[in-house]
Amino acid sequence: MFNCTSKEYVAKGHYRVDIDAKQGGYFPRVDFMSVGTFKRRFNLPDSQDVQRNVLEGELLARKLALWHEGQAETQGVSKLKLFTVDDLKAHYRHLLNPK
Repeated sequence: MFNCTSKEYVAKGHYRVDIDAKQGGYFPRVDFMSVGTFKRRFNLPDSQDVQRNVLEGELLARKLALWHEGQAETQGVSKLKLFTVDDLKAHYRHLLNPK
């Protein structure tokens, strides 16, 4: 249901998540975007570290998958679009200020 692009592609600074809910229809994919562009667009801290970009891409894909499973169970797949920029900003804030 959720796929992050290959590590090789992520290592070049790009990723894409495909969202295809079998029972809930098809949701538009998040198009290929460089990690740097993604972070600038959503005002997130930028990093030129390739390895960090790989790890962040994988973390975002896992977070999205877990979030969707929870939403599908409690609210139905129609709530998928509530995965917002705020969720991503909170994720990066946690990376910057781990407790």
